[in-house]
Amino acid sequence: MVSRPKWKIIFVLVFNVYIWYYALQNNAFDSLLNWKDSASDDYALESILKKKLKVLIVTEARSGSTFLGDLLQHTGSIYYSFEPLVGIKSDRYLRLIQSIFKCEFDRIFLQPVFWKIPYLKWNKLLRENLAQSSEYSELQLFNRSIHQMICIQSSSILVKTIRLSLNQAIKILKKSRENMKIIWLVRDPRSIMSSRLQLQWCKEMLNCTNSTVLCHKIESNIDSLESIEDNPRLIQSIRLIRYEDLIEDIYGSIKELFDYLGISKIPYEWINRHTSKDDILRNPHSTYRNIRKQKLTKAHWDKRLTSELIEDIESVCSKVMSQLGFDLLDQASTEDFAEKSPLRTYYPLQRFSIQIKKNKD
Repeated sequence: MVSRPKWKIIFVLVFNVYIWYYALQNNAFDSLLNWKDSASDDYALESILKKKLKVLIVTEARSGSTFLGDLLQHTGSIYYSFEPLVGIKSDRYLRLIQSIFKCEFDRIFLQPVFWKIPYLKWNKLLRENLAQSSEYSELQLFNRSIHQMICIQSSSILVKTIRLSLNQAIKILKKSRENMKIIWLVRDPRSIMSSRLQLQWCKEMLNCTNSTVLCHKIESNIDSLESIEDNPRLIQSIRLIRYEDLIEDIYGSIKELFDYLGISKIPYEWINRHTSKDDILRNPHSTYRNIRKQKLTKAHWDKRLTSELIEDIESVCSKVMSQLGFDLLDQASTEDFAEKSPLRTYYPLQRFSIQIKKNKD
């Protein structure tokens, strides 16, 4: 009598194993049947992604990248990722950017936390698509399927970040055989520091108001440019823009940049609206505010910074300022700003270039 329950148990176990084995075999068989279609779909998707323009804006905080990024996304059907590295560990930076350019979105990037909502809402294409839904909720901002669908259907993919060095961006570029461009946006270090010192959160953040750290980063980026001087593919995939050039001649600068990127549409109405004297945004310290009012020569930093601070910034930043074409205060002249830089183009850049060293020890 005792043995019958044991046999029943053994029978049930064997039967379950058989059922699992049968299911696995059939799933495997189905996979083989559908392999051709699946491979075909993957190949088609890969082909679509290769043709997409992928633009990565690399810069430092308070350099005008919010304005430039928003401007670029208004040129068409652009999937725009605004500061995707916020809250991400640095060892995942490169992998995350590469995934976005492949329209792949993991749970860490789309983790539903409230502070990410404003960052995701910068994506105009995402906002417009979600607005058409009768059941819209902010939770849909974190829907991976929605992001992937919109990204795949977009004409271009744009990523803007202040957390990536140019060297890291070049590493992504080296691995990419696709249509990828890097925009390195720079600004006068004195203007950057002047802007940062107006912000309480920046004062409380480690190194945010440290001009030595800022200019060391800029110098490292310049070194990264020099390191690829012998690689035409990489060199031609990087465009350097000064914020000061952008606000001095916005239409001329944008025309040159768009020609480089292969963008035909210039959003004149948007530019006029966001560079007019009446344009007032919520953040009174934003570089994205009253751009037309900002004077070319000093952009108000000489009034906001003490003479001691100016001297300190120029002392630690004189090398990169010279390389980028920014005069020291006692060297200021009435010479045309666009022509005063002694640097000449080694490869096409916006109005000027880093002088790549020809002979290295």
